[in-house]
Parts: sequence; structure tokens; C-alpha cells
Amino acid sequence: MSTYVLLLFLLAVIWFAAFKTNGSEIMSPASVVCAMFLFSGILCLVGYGRWNCVPLSAKTIAIIVIGCASFCFGSSAAYSGGGIKQISFRKDHHDAIIREYHYSVELWKILALFVLMMLVFYVRVTSMKRIAGEANVSFDSFRKLVRWYRNTYSSLFGAGTVRVGVGETLIEKQILKFSSVISNVSVVLILLTFSTGQKKQLFFSILLFVTMVTYVLITSGGRGDLLFKLFSLVYGAYIIAYKKGMKVYQLNRVFLTTGVILLLVMLPVFFYSSALVGRKTDSNMIDYISFYWGCGIPSLELKLQSGIAEHAFGQNVFYGIHTLLYKLKITDQLEGYANDWAAFGVFRSNVYTAWYRYYADFGMIGVVFFSSVYGYAATWLHQKAKYSDSLFILCILCTWSYSIFDLNRDDYLFGQFLGTNPIIVLVLILITAWWIFRPNRPLICSSAGEMTASNDGAGR
Repeated sequence: MSTYVLLLFLLAVIWFAAFKTNGSEIMSPASVVCAMFLFSGILCLVGYGRWNCVPLSAKTIAIIVIGCASFCFGSSAAYSGGGIKQISFRKDHHDAIIREYHYSVELWKILALFVLMMLVFYVRVTSMKRIAGEANVSFDSFRKLVRWYRNTYSSLFGAGTVRVGVGETLIEKQILKFSSVISNVSVVLILLTFSTGQKKQLFFSILLFVTMVTYVLITSGGRGDLLFKLFSLVYGAYIIAYKKGMKVYQLNRVFLTTGVILLLVMLPVFFYSSALVGRKTDSNMIDYISFYWGCGIPSLELKLQSGIAEHAFGQNVFYGIHTLLYKLKITDQLEGYANDWAAFGVFRSNVYTAWYRYYADFGMIGVVFFSSVYGYAATWLHQKAKYSDSLFILCILCTWSYSIFDLNRDDYLFGQFLGTNPIIVLVLILITAWWIFRPNRPLICSSAGEMTASNDGAGR
């Protein structure tokens, strides 16, 4: 237990340094990442002697501390400049850069997304039934079919459906990409329609979001996507609130309170919903929650103890690139993205923190380099979104921002976003957003309170 206390102390020091060097923003990427690792460490202590009986070695502590410190180093470098106008970082000029979006949304376009969502749902259900029929398996409930399909064909656990002609057809795979497109666009719609007071559009945007969440729960049994979209909503709301003139200390107070309330509400919901999605557990809520959010750190320790298995060069970090090579039959072997398991009694974990992937491929140098790059990229986008009127930047932020809330479990930038499918999905998101908001231009609110039309096309 003492090793966890030491780790928490070191993480607390790094968090404080990150907080002070990133504008004292509680929602800056460096602050969020360190806070999530702290949260994970606290839950490890809560579960110690229950599901967690793994003391930490000096190597594990070093990897976690160096990874977080390197992320914060890259983050601080972006925050202090990063190619964005220096005037934007001076607090005394805050009032001179207040921005407010004035996008109007035509209701019929939101309804068109509903129709597209129904098509996606139909394709998903029919494809799962067809694939099960081809495999000569049958189930007495749709929930069992979903669980079988996920365990058999998910790219997390294997590469069986990566190549064309296996699993869904090529056309089905392209249609199913729109589930991610709609879910991310619905987040942007909620943020902008709420910000601009378009009540009817806001109602249907929320309804679209709820429909999308329901689709994910029914067809995949996963609740991670729901949590990720909530993270994106909160993070996007922070950016919009900053644009509309809230001071940093006000934002810190509001979003810290909001975060605590969300935790108190969502964690019990997350636990009790496990039965609804076919993942019923016999453990109690404290063990279940503390394991889910805290298992990354002790899993890393067990992984280091068991040894890192041989794998292709860079496969952990650049999994998306290796997937493309496998899909094109340039390489003949591809492991599942998260197919290695660590046992903790009745629980099993396949997440080892993001820093593990960097260490497994490139050692401690990889931890320093890739964590720094991640910190720089995340903070550059954070700053760009705060001081830019580009709709595309906001879309990219809402698509990617959830990843910083989960680095205590796994990597998303290098391992998943740098691949053909995520890039195609991002392009489709930007095209869809452009289509929805294209006829309109945002107005920029100057420090004098006068409204002027943007002349630069607002990133369209």
C-alpha cells in the first residue's frame, strides 16, 4: 500500500505544477490527465486488499510518473505559445477575445440525421443476424447475440474482421461509420443550440444524442461510448463558456462542481446498468467501480512482471498503421488491440495505461517522447478551440477530447486515431458539420459588446 501512497504524492506534485503552468485551468489537458491518474490511484487504494493485492515496483512508478510529467511538459510548451497569438494568453486581454457562436440550425437537417440513424441501426441488426446465421449459431435473445458478436468480431479482441469480406460487407462497414459520425455531430449540435438558445433544435439534438446512446447500448453492450460522449460534452461546454466570457476561476468552480455531481450520479448508473447490457456482475458497487477506473495501474505492474510479449515493431503505438498493412495483406499477422488480460480474482483487465504502449515499443524514451507529443497536441487543440471561431476545430475537439479522460486506462491518439477508419470518420464528421451549418456565419462579440460578422468564413 505504501507504494500507492508514494505514487499519489508524486502525481499530486505533478498535477499542481501542471495546473500552475497551464493557466490555472482545471480543465486543461495536463490538469485532466494528472487528475485522472490521481483518481485511478485513489481507487487502487480503495480496492487494496479487495481486488487489488499488487504492490508497485519502482519501474511501474517511474513509468507512470515520467509519462505524466512528460505529458505536462509538452502541454506547458503548447500553452506558452504553440503558434497561437501570444496576446490570447494574457489574462488582461481576456475581454478582448470573447467569442460567441451564432450558428442557426435548420430543424429538417437534424431530422435527416434521425433517418440516417435508423438506417444505421437496421444495417447493424441485420448484419449481426446474417453473420450469426452464416456461423450456424442461434440465440434466444438479442442481448446474447450482441455479446457473441462483440466477443467474436470486435477488433479489440482479434483481427478477424479487419480484412474485406470478413464480418460485415464493405458497404455495411461504410454505413456503420455513420454511427460515430452522428454521435459526435450530436455533441456539437447540443453545444451550439444550447449556446444560442435554439430551444426546439436543442430538444431534437438531445433526442438524437439519446437515440444514438440507446443504439450503442443495444448493439454493442458497451457503456464506454456513453461516458466518452459525456466527457466530450462537458469539455466542449467548458470551451464554449470560456468563449462567452467566463473567467478561469469561475470556470474552475462551475466545472469542478459539475464534475463531482456527474461522478455521484453516473458511477452508480454505470454499475447498475451492467445487467441491462449483458454484463451483470456479482461484485458490489465499490469493487466494480474502483476496479473499472483503477485497474490500469496495477495491470501495468502485472504486465511488467509477466514480461512484454514479442510483437511487430511499433505495433502497440501505431496499431492503426499496422491494421492498414494487415488489411492490404502486406503483413500476415495482427493481434487484437486489447487482447492481453490480467487477472484480479473475479475481475479481468485488458488496459495497462497509455504509457504502457509507449514503453512496450520504445522503452522509457518512447514514454517521454510520445507522452510529450500527446500533451503538446492536446493542449494546442485546447488553446486553438478557445481562441478560434472555426467550427471544424470545435468538431475535432469534441471528437478527440474524451481521450484525455482515459489515458489512465489506454492510449487513443497513436493507437487508434492514426488509422484509416478514424481519419475517414473524422472527414465525414467535418463534412456533416459543414452541411448542417454551411448557410450561416458566426458573429464575433468584441470587447465593446458590438456584434460583427466574421469575414474569414469561420473555418468552413
